[in-house]
Amino acid sequence: MFRRLAGVAVCLGFACGTALADSSAMNGDWRNVNPKAQGLARVEIAGRAVHPYGACKPAACDWGVLSGVGALSGADLGVVSGMRLKVDRWTDSSHVVLTLSPEPEGRLRVQTLTHFTDKSGRADLSTTEIFERVQTGDALRF
Repeated sequence: MFRRLAGVAVCLGFACGTALADSSAMNGDWRNVNPKAQGLARVEIAGRAVHPYGACKPAACDWGVLSGVGALSGADLGVVSGMRLKVDRWTDSSHVVLTLSPEPEGRLRVQTLTHFTDKSGRADLSTTEIFERVQTGDALRF
């Protein structure tokens, strides 16, 4: 069962059908490897708290802090480390689901699925972007 709280879908108990897993391996500040990305520019992760920034111009758009709803095993996903973190973002016009999973060589994969709820007739969007961990002292490029 999902419940919408302050624009974030929250998993309650076992109703989500996912086992909650430790996502601390993904903790940190991540930037998109594609400086011309049109989806997300940056993602900060601390436990199950995910803070994405859209690739807006002239400055990144702050999506706010979202709460992760759970993780699935790698057998279900085909991901390297056997873990993923999922967060939901609700706006007046869309429901966005971000799925974050570790990739080889210390990278992070973020799949974004956007379903438009505003009756505009727009087709759903799906993107997959790769991020690298920001090293201490590195300047973020937006």
